[in-house]
Amino acid sequence: MPKRLLLIGAGHAHLTMIRDWNEAEKEEMEWVLISPGPYHYYSGMFSGLMEGLYKKEEVRVELGAFCRRHGGSFLEGAAVKIDYNHKQVQTDRGDTLFFDAASINIGAGTAGASRGKGSHVLKPALGVPETVERMRHADRPAVIGSGCGGVEMALSLQSWRQKHRREAYPVRLFSSGGIMPDETKQIQHAVRKLLQKQRVQVIEEGRAGEKEGLLHTGNGLHSFDEALWLTGSAAHPLFQASSLPTAEDGSLRVNAGMQVPGMPELFGAGDSVTMDAYPALPKNGVYAIRQAPVLKENITAFFQGGTSPLFTPQKNYTAILSTGGKKGLLIRGRLHFKGSTAWRLKNRIDKKFMASLHS
Repeated sequence: MPKRLLLIGAGHAHLTMIRDWNEAEKEEMEWVLISPGPYHYYSGMFSGLMEGLYKKEEVRVELGAFCRRHGGSFLEGAAVKIDYNHKQVQTDRGDTLFFDAASINIGAGTAGASRGKGSHVLKPALGVPETVERMRHADRPAVIGSGCGGVEMALSLQSWRQKHRREAYPVRLFSSGGIMPDETKQIQHAVRKLLQKQRVQVIEEGRAGEKEGLLHTGNGLHSFDEALWLTGSAAHPLFQASSLPTAEDGSLRVNAGMQVPGMPELFGAGDSVTMDAYPALPKNGVYAIRQAPVLKENITAFFQGGTSPLFTPQKNYTAILSTGGKKGLLIRGRLHFKGSTAWRLKNRIDKKFMASLHS
C-alpha cells in the first residue's frame, strides 16, 4: 500500500515540485494537495492584473484539474492544526487527514494590515480579482507599504486609473521607512522619479494604521475608501497552533534539507519558513521556486531512500517590477535598468512559468 504525502498549501514550491515530478519519483506514494481556495494566483503577475494587462484566468491555476493532471488529488480547505505525534492534519471544514509525510508551503500573512472596512491584502491571495476591482474603482485609493510590492502595485494601479480617466484623486503610497529601503540609493532615486512622473502621491509620515475609517500616520489623518496593505510578511498561525518549531518571527523552522528539525516527516518551503542556515533569506517567490527541486528530491529520498541534497541560495537574483505602461524596472544587486525591454522580459518569464503549470 503506498504511503501518503500531504501537501499543505498551493505555493510556488509545491506547484513547481508537482509539475516536475516524474513517475518513478511518485510510485511509492499517493499525494494530496490541500488549499483554502480552488485557485492558485501567481503573485508575479498581480501588477499586470491590476493594470489590466492580464485577465484573471491568465494569472491563476485551477488546482483540482492541476492535481488530476499530475496524478494526485485536491482537497479544498485550510489546515488549522497539525498533530505531529498522530500524523494528522485538521482543516477548517472538519476534515482530518492522515499522513506519512507532510510538506508545508502556505505562504504568509501581511504584517500590520488593518482588518477594517475597505482594507485589502495580497497575502494570503484568496480574493485577488475582487481586491483589484475595488482598488481600481476607489474614490480615494491608498497603498500602504513602500517596498518592491507596494511601489509596483501603486504604479500599476495609477497606470490603470490614468488610462480609464479615474485620476481626479491620485493613488497615495504610504511609507514608514523610505522608498524601497533595501535597495541602493541610486535605485531609490530612480524609483522616486518614476513615482513622481506617474503622479503617485508619496506620504512619508511614519507607520500608518487604520482607525474608524481613517489612516493614522505620525503627522496626520488621511481619508480613504479602499486601501491595499503591503507591509511585510506575518507568520501563519498554523505553526503556533500546532506547537511546531518556529523562528523569532513565528515562521516555521527548516534545515538546509527543507525538513523541520527533529521532525523528519515534516518538510517546508517558501514564505512560510525560515531556514536555520540562512535566517535572513528574503521571503519571495524567487527562492520558493528554487527550493522546489531540493524539496522534491528530499521527499523522494524520504519515501524511497537515497541521498538528500541541501539547498544553497544564490547571492543575487534578478527582480523585475512593472512600472506602468508596459515598462519595467530590472534590479540585480547594485545594477538596474528601466524601460519597455525590462517589462517585455518580465512578461515573457511570467507567461512561460504559467504555461508550464497549465501544460
